[in-house]
Amino acid sequence: MCSLFREHPSKSEHLMKPVLYLDVDGVLWDVAEDGTFKGSNGLESFMNFALENFEVRWLTSWALEGYIREDRLPQLENFTKLSLETWKQVCPSMKWRENKTEAIDWEEHFYGRPFVWIEDGLLDEELIFLSELNYLDCYIHTDVFEDPDALIKAHKILLERFQL
Repeated sequence: MCSLFREHPSKSEHLMKPVLYLDVDGVLWDVAEDGTFKGSNGLESFMNFALENFEVRWLTSWALEGYIREDRLPQLENFTKLSLETWKQVCPSMKWRENKTEAIDWEEHFYGRPFVWIEDGLLDEELIFLSELNYLDCYIHTDVFEDPDALIKAHKILLERFQL
């Protein structure tokens, strides 16, 4: 489980894992044929892989304060086969208001800690910001509403990119 107060990366082995910033809507869940929510194709395998190989942090409108409130986590549990304890392993990010790039811990990444951002769609300002910092390749477009297998494809990209 992650703390809201992270140490500098050099102080903890756990923190030396690459960071995976994770969106919820359009990435982790899809809409079933009957109109109900369901976990995205490949979700359970992806989350188990991600939590083992990355420090996974929320980067979603569900977590404007950096973390998802405890009372919202059961919603994730309800439409997936993953336990509440699994979802609690996802770490908070920093607070943000207008652009999700506000919640990324840029200092640690400027010092060399790798990261990847799984997101269904960035705002133009966020794309420009990432491009100007030469981090656009850290963004993996993953929209399960457009492509039901997008999360499975993102999983494969991570396996290749990080040679896992």
